[in-house]
Amino acid sequence: MKPYLITIAFTVLVTFNTSAQNIPEGYMLQYEQNFSNSRALADFRFSNPDAWNISSSGSRYYLQYRNDTSYKPKVISPGIIGILDNYIFGDFIMEADLMPLGSDSLVSEICILLGIKDSLQYYYVQLANKINENTQGVFLVNKSHRLKITGDSTDKGIHSVFDKSTWYKIRIERDIVQRTIKVFYKDMTNPIMESRDYELVMGYIGFGAFSGSGCIDNLKIWAPTYIPEKTEIFTGTATL
Repeated sequence: MKPYLITIAFTVLVTFNTSAQNIPEGYMLQYEQNFSNSRALADFRFSNPDAWNISSSGSRYYLQYRNDTSYKPKVISPGIIGILDNYIFGDFIMEADLMPLGSDSLVSEICILLGIKDSLQYYYVQLANKINENTQGVFLVNKSHRLKITGDSTDKGIHSVFDKSTWYKIRIERDIVQRTIKVFYKDMTNPIMESRDYELVMGYIGFGAFSGSGCIDNLKIWAPTYIPEKTEIFTGTATL
């Protein structure tokens, strides 16, 4: 094949793959991880490294956390936290497969953290099988308090089916100009929840929970750019 034909074919392939995933022009895949290698643990910093590990089921590998109460946040917020190190994002699109494994409590939940400035300033999206003023929504943790910034009327679509031991594909879209956070499940064109808040802008991304165990896999983050800066929020790394 002639060189220019190869270039055209590659361009068409890239364009097709990008449009198929609804990725805006100018966004690039900045981070991708399927956790098939234990060295993936080195990409994260944890509130308690002993609570995190790489697990597998059949041919599938994934990041897993177990129920842990050793970290006590000063504000009501997730106590099990893993932060992706060396990536500060503004605008971004994140997709991941999440699986709650449950706990002794009646709530099955997983949290996605974003805009993390420090351990007392960030947003988190909680996906849960129950919905009330304290669960299932987008929350702001801001120094001395926690505030739910989505209403019950917008938190729909996943709370009735977020069962234990089932994988769910989730998409998060963050726009720092509009200050919006959109959460998608199943239908990647219509969000199941959306918030607008002007408190925080750029920050790290992470995962966690209040209690129980859970799994993360097939993590992809697209963004126009990012800042490569090590975090000092948590310094602990899990054992490889």
